[in-house]
Amino acid sequence: MISPSPPKEIRRRTVRSFVQRDGRLTKAQKNAIEKLLPIYRLEITKSRSFFDAFKNLGPVILEVGSGDGTTILEMARKYPLRNFIACEVYKSGIGKTLASIDVQGLTNIQIANLDVLELLENIPPHSLELAMIFFPDPWPKARHAKRRLVNDSFLGLIMKRMRKNGRVLIATDEGGYADQILDIADKSKYCRNLIGRRLYSSRPSWRPITNFEGRARKLQNQIWEIALCS
Repeated sequence: MISPSPPKEIRRRTVRSFVQRDGRLTKAQKNAIEKLLPIYRLEITKSRSFFDAFKNLGPVILEVGSGDGTTILEMARKYPLRNFIACEVYKSGIGKTLASIDVQGLTNIQIANLDVLELLENIPPHSLELAMIFFPDPWPKARHAKRRLVNDSFLGLIMKRMRKNGRVLIATDEGGYADQILDIADKSKYCRNLIGRRLYSSRPSWRPITNFEGRARKLQNQIWEIALCS
């Protein structure tokens, strides 16, 4: 069970990177949450390993902000020997993902319906193979920039949960955010840019097109890809 008392490292960040705005759930989403979330919810602490959660020793992949599950569901189908964690705070996305997991009979996905900071504080160190952060909320206005998820303390936290040479992949169509992440990564003692200082990576061929990526393409927005390594 996730600890109800957040550790000091989380409490120091008082500004959330998201605003809770669930809105109205469909009947199907509500039913999926009520019936399926108790089955697929990730229950883990620092003393409980991913083997206990998934019942196998396969590599564990985390998606931060999994939305309606487009990316992680497709990857779980393609890679049945890998384990996936869908971290999402919005109930509508959780409901859609749960319904799809059930219909498709997937057994290698679990849901973490909580702030990613709390999740990272409560999973074992050096336990993640890959973390995906695709199109995080850009918070483009200057006065809101402090809400951006990726900062030095976040990179420190997530990199401590990565296996040796584990990767964190980030994609965004907000150029200012992309530049900021490169600056943070170049100065960080926790990670290195896999491609090289101040360099963006190419788009991974295996990555499904997310809803936000599809929207960015329609708007003909440039998309920046960043690959960081522990």
